[in-house]
Amino acid sequence: LHDAMLDDSLITMATLKSGWEPSIAAKPKISQIVCIGKVFSHMPTDDGRHNILLVGVQRARIIEELEVKTAYRQAIVEPIVDYYNPARDDERDARQAALVAAYKLAFPAVSAAGSGLTKILKSGIPLGPLTDIIAYSVDFPVEMKTSLLSNGDVDVRCDQLIRLLENWDSREKRPDPEEPPEIGSTNGKSQGGDDDFVPPFSLN
Repeated sequence: LHDAMLDDSLITMATLKSGWEPSIAAKPKISQIVCIGKVFSHMPTDDGRHNILLVGVQRARIIEELEVKTAYRQAIVEPIVDYYNPARDDERDARQAALVAAYKLAFPAVSAAGSGLTKILKSGIPLGPLTDIIAYSVDFPVEMKTSLLSNGDVDVRCDQLIRLLENWDSREKRPDPEEPPEIGSTNGKSQGGDDDFVPPFSLN
């Protein structure tokens, strides 16, 4: 945190690959797809650590992990930028409608009128962020979410998510998705007294 705040306030978050438990004291394997976040706020704790709130700014792919002596790992990364294929512009409205329909079919209770998703749709959010919000909210395995994050082609990523939702077995005992965050919030409470936006600090 100290080094980040002296520089650009950016910290990259990675997920551990399955089977990391035996090597947690050493150097467990991490996913090559990461998220670059900017430090939004940080609060010291009584035991000398900090609660850090990051705002995601860019997904990226690890090109090379560096051999360093710092307490944190460092790597050279390549940004993954959202790409909207011009040849598929005419299909995008239908694709967005298909995504919403697949989500509502998989989780009818959560997608009811007045939910966070309904508000997001009314905000005119682009397909890329909408795909990411829905994928985040559903309790997919980490490997599935990472696969979605790795694809910069928005239309392909959306089609992949639609297939996952259509194959989602609603008969299994799975938790309902988390409510998507409110649009336009800038701090721990959304403006105007709406519902909470920023999630609680993790226990890590």
